[in-house]
Amino acid sequence: MAPEEIQKEAERFNAEKAAAREAVPEQKMEARLEDDSVAQIAPEFAGTETPVKLEFRKEPETGTLLYLEKPAEFTSKGRIGFRKFFRAQEPLGFVQKREGTVYLRAEPVDPEEVEARKTEAVDMRDYLTAETRAKLGI
Repeated sequence: MAPEEIQKEAERFNAEKAAAREAVPEQKMEARLEDDSVAQIAPEFAGTETPVKLEFRKEPETGTLLYLEKPAEFTSKGRIGFRKFFRAQEPLGFVQKREGTVYLRAEPVDPEEVEARKTEAVDMRDYLTAETRAKLGI
């Protein structure tokens, strides 16, 4: 095979591979707090009309500290933005665990400790679906 033919074949293969990736729908896992309430970001923080439900594309290991931030900005709706820490948890004992659900516990963090805690945490955006990130504008 000539080098040009090899190059064309490689490009065709890569294009087919990319198309196949896009054809596979992104997995969506519902996120709930450990008490089984829906995990969501309030509209006044997200800058949306309605709360934004958190949906995951992959499940973090139990005990993982997750960090999610939308830098503050000023809009016609006022100041929007948030900085949240969550820990991947098992649901509380009275909650029936559901398949395909990520359970979280909100982690309160002293504002003075945020930077130090961020170094311990994993970026939650790596786990959220593209749709959820788009809704949050992050």
